[in-house]
Amino acid sequence: MKKTFAILAFLFAITISATAQDTKPNAATSTKNDLIELNSYLHLDENTQKTVTNTIYRKNKILAESKITESDKNTIITETQAALAKQLSPEELQKLKSNPELYRRLTQEIK
Repeated sequence: MKKTFAILAFLFAITISATAQDTKPNAATSTKNDLIELNSYLHLDENTQKTVTNTIYRKNKILAESKITESDKNTIITETQAALAKQLSPEELQKLKSNPELYRRLTQEIK
């Protein structure tokens, strides 16, 4: 009886811990991954990396919120695109836009 109870309690604990995993994207981790991929594609200088990091982190932090409206999401996407256009050189921006998957991920979503 004690063994059965212990096994059931153990299985219950595993089930709870498995379902309690946080699947919400983390803004800091997403930003780090985005910047690694962006820098490997564009080879940004240190100053540009810092400004782009702040822009991408802000976007990821806002998009990670569960209560964001579609209007707010569209606003942050537009702001992020405008900020990247200011922070990157025209050549860098053109190269980034030539990779639509990366550009979309950097400006429109959080992974």
